[in-house]
Amino acid sequence: MKVTLTSPLLLSVSIILAIVVIILASIAFKSDESEENEEKKWNWAPAGDRIKSKWGKNLNPEKIWIEYPRPQLQRKDWMNLNGLWAYSIRNSDIDYIKPEYHDGKILVPFSLESSLSGIMGTFTENQILWYEKEFEIPKSWKGKNILLHFGAVDWKCILYINDAKVGEHVGGYSSFYFDITQKLKEGKNKIILKVFDPTDKNYQPVGKQTLTPNSIWYTPISGIWQTFWLEPVYEHYIEKLEILHVMALTSLSLINSIFSFGIFHVQVLTEGKQPCSRLLRK
Repeated sequence: MKVTLTSPLLLSVSIILAIVVIILASIAFKSDESEENEEKKWNWAPAGDRIKSKWGKNLNPEKIWIEYPRPQLQRKDWMNLNGLWAYSIRNSDIDYIKPEYHDGKILVPFSLESSLSGIMGTFTENQILWYEKEFEIPKSWKGKNILLHFGAVDWKCILYINDAKVGEHVGGYSSFYFDITQKLKEGKNKIILKVFDPTDKNYQPVGKQTLTPNSIWYTPISGIWQTFWLEPVYEHYIEKLEILHVMALTSLSLINSIFSFGIFHVQVLTEGKQPCSRLLRK
């Protein structure tokens, strides 16, 4: 049986085909847009359009504050953990160990609110900021204790290594560290940091920070804002030094904090000579 299509029928078929083509093209466009947005989410670039210095414009996210972060007791072996971390922000009333997915990447050690973090976002008293990063301990560090140092985290944070809680710290201006040796494993390890910072909605030192910046009141700083780094030490190691120099008496008092107990040999050298040597017991 032969069917002859009339002009109205041909027109209807053409319209239907055109609609199908438009729908398919729209789906393809949305898919490409979604992939582009996903790619942007994991790439870093300064956020916002505010004035930036030449250093900010030329910032390399793979080389952030590569200088040794401590003025005293510089040790040869250390690992800089600054760089891109996964991050997410969730409501504080949800009870879980960590989010199931991340919002994107943040450049540590720039705070969440800053342009150079790549986020320039807001963070309220009802939210939790999560950081996550993987790292691997060098084989040459085997047999040593591993310390994880925090230059500063604003304001309260809880540290997890490989999903096991290590400890917590309160205070946005002080440096601190944890011995994470017992939580480590062979191969890749995972750091998770949970941060809470209510700023001026709580009784904590904030200076001129406020969640509603205006006039002389500043945008708040939340989360990691100083260098994050690893350091291997022996079982017995010097934790810190306080040096008191009395010029009139030409004497030098060395107040040390040694983490552990035992007998230690201390030498004070002047221009390669050895004017003083003493055994200390703790």
